[in-house]
Amino acid sequence: MPWFWPFRQNEEIDGLNRSSLIKGIGDDALLLIVLIACLVGLWIYYTRRHRRTTIHPDNRQDVELLRQRSQEQGDTTNRTQSSSHVGRSRQDACPICLEEPSILSVETNCGHVFCGKCIVTFWKFQSNWMSGLKCPVCRQQVTVLLTRFTAEERAAPDSSDRQMVVNGVKDFNRRFSNVPRTWLEYFYDIPVLIPYIIRQLFTTEGLAWTYRLRTFVIFISVIAYVISPLDILPESLLGIFGLLDDFFIVLCSALYVIIGYRQHLARRHLRINPLSHINQHILFRPLLSTDERNLTTFLESLSQRTRHYCVYPSYDRKTAELFCNEEINRNNDKLRLIALINENMIVALFNLTLSIRNDEYERFRINYKIELNNNNTARLSPCITDNYQNIYLGSLLMKKTIDIVRRMDKHHMILSGGVLVENIRAIRFFEKNKFSLFSTTFLSHDGYECKDGLIEIDL
Repeated sequence: MPWFWPFRQNEEIDGLNRSSLIKGIGDDALLLIVLIACLVGLWIYYTRRHRRTTIHPDNRQDVELLRQRSQEQGDTTNRTQSSSHVGRSRQDACPICLEEPSILSVETNCGHVFCGKCIVTFWKFQSNWMSGLKCPVCRQQVTVLLTRFTAEERAAPDSSDRQMVVNGVKDFNRRFSNVPRTWLEYFYDIPVLIPYIIRQLFTTEGLAWTYRLRTFVIFISVIAYVISPLDILPESLLGIFGLLDDFFIVLCSALYVIIGYRQHLARRHLRINPLSHINQHILFRPLLSTDERNLTTFLESLSQRTRHYCVYPSYDRKTAELFCNEEINRNNDKLRLIALINENMIVALFNLTLSIRNDEYERFRINYKIELNNNNTARLSPCITDNYQNIYLGSLLMKKTIDIVRRMDKHHMILSGGVLVENIRAIRFFEKNKFSLFSTTFLSHDGYECKDGLIEIDL
């Protein structure tokens, strides 16, 4: 026995000859394993059992307004009629609408369960909904939503409420499930996400992946047992350090699973049809004088990184007022196009200019042997809000923009001011949308190194 071990026998010989409950494992090791298991079990039980189901005082006003709006829309009657689902615990009553049991339940990473429609509506009901969601019960930052539909709800035909919940959960997870977090917060996710992952593995869709995972684990275990030198010494010689090492590896594995699953939630819905839930709600039209307020919100929401690449006079109401109220000159050389979702939220601003600057004309003529003029060329300056980047919205709007330029009988469209060499993401985006980016670089007015880009318009 090591000198620090508290269960050390009085005589070393008696300790060597003493039999243990399980052959090959000392009683002291068994006691330590049971103690650790009890502590982990008590911690999981406490975190899952003693969760408050009352609305936090800071959120009561918003929840009351949401309840009143639901009652005015007649939503309570429909929900009461559909609340006869089986397979739902009475503890899963929704804290927002007070329905028992909850309908189309959704669980947060802090362990609270709500009606799917309630929590999605509460998220989008907030004025700063693009910054995320804090749990209405405990005010913890919510970073992932997990569906907990009953078997009856999963087997029922698709309805508008179910589609709204599913799309809302997908949209929320895409935005917030992969945000940077502390290791302690990942540790707190274990009681919620590990049981959820296990349930998903043993659903009808997950059986095939469960079998593959089992085969893979067995294969890796056999290889590790054959070639690993780590088991040369008996574990009894390692004592408490060996057990703590095993516990640490299990903990790290659980954290790795949590991180990987969050990244999976953030990416999986983008690979299939990333704009399926918003495509039909996108409106792409010219900027109007009545869009001043919405344009102000759009400009203020841009991050410093996006502002570095999309340069405007300012990023407040002053520029929004300038853009919305500028008089179209007689040459009609400017067209500002905006993309709206839900008819009032601007997510992109595409500026089209139908006149060529002298420096661009000379640069294309000298460097690339291309003659540009105001009759056959348009200049483009796109900008998309941060939360809608990398979901193929830019490609969708680019196709619409090219179609508009084609109707104007233009043969070329160039990037206004080029694209910064350091903006690798934008370069890949333009190349993917069939822009030709020239290898020759030039310095912008601000001293940054840029590349010119051009796309041929097929009439």
